[in-house]
Amino acid sequence: MRENLGWLIGSIITAVAMAISWLASSGIFTTLLAVLVGAGITYFVQTRTQKKAQERAWKREYTLDIIEKVYGPLFEEIDKLLRHMKNEYYEMLSTPKLWEIESTYRYLMLDEDFKRNVKQFYGKVEAFNKTLTRIRREILNTIVKEEAERFLGFQPKTLELVVKGKSFNEWTSMKVEIPLTLLKRKQPIQMVSDLYPELKEPSFSLEIISPSGNPYSYTHPEWMMEFDKFWKRSSKRLEEDLTVKTLRKQFSELVQEMEKVRKELGTRIQRQWTV
Repeated sequence: MRENLGWLIGSIITAVAMAISWLASSGIFTTLLAVLVGAGITYFVQTRTQKKAQERAWKREYTLDIIEKVYGPLFEEIDKLLRHMKNEYYEMLSTPKLWEIESTYRYLMLDEDFKRNVKQFYGKVEAFNKTLTRIRREILNTIVKEEAERFLGFQPKTLELVVKGKSFNEWTSMKVEIPLTLLKRKQPIQMVSDLYPELKEPSFSLEIISPSGNPYSYTHPEWMMEFDKFWKRSSKRLEEDLTVKTLRKQFSELVQEMEKVRKELGTRIQRQWTV
């Protein structure tokens, strides 16, 4: 049986060799070989091109996702904060976007330098908020109360400046937050004029609640002159406070940092959009 198997294999090899010899002598082998090589090269090129195209598609999809879910929201949040700050905004700065993004898997995909810069920026925002909170709770109210007592002869429960006027042909009234005017370094009457330029025929009055709970309203020009002195003394004391000086410095540095981070985000969005 082994002899028969050996004979069979030998016959097959001989037949294949004769076929190859015939194909080579007839030129068909060369043509077939060229076709096979060409097909192989074409397949290799097409496969490689398709792979690169797929990789570009995946990369673009990832890039657009990062722009939409990370860079875009951060840019909008910082741009909004910056516009507020340039208007002497002395309120607590709300920054929810970073904390939302940190809780998603996309945050892990960001490069370390970018994450570090953004974290440092938001750390400065937190520091600003803490300083502002301390000033509002411990410093500003104390100054206003002490100077109000010097102005009125007693320490009122409340002291408010009320402005009345005509806005778009309708009479309206609003209260001016005196501590905020001190933080913004704008005399209250001037601040009303800046915030509400459409207000016509404005009139101002001081609305006071005494320690015993009795309400008083002062509209006489002499009282308004005394109020102006009260505000200037309060402003002077506030600006001399070391914590307030720290806040002013933080404010200036924060505006510069916002501009820097916003610019970097804008560059990343524009650059990666072209991927």
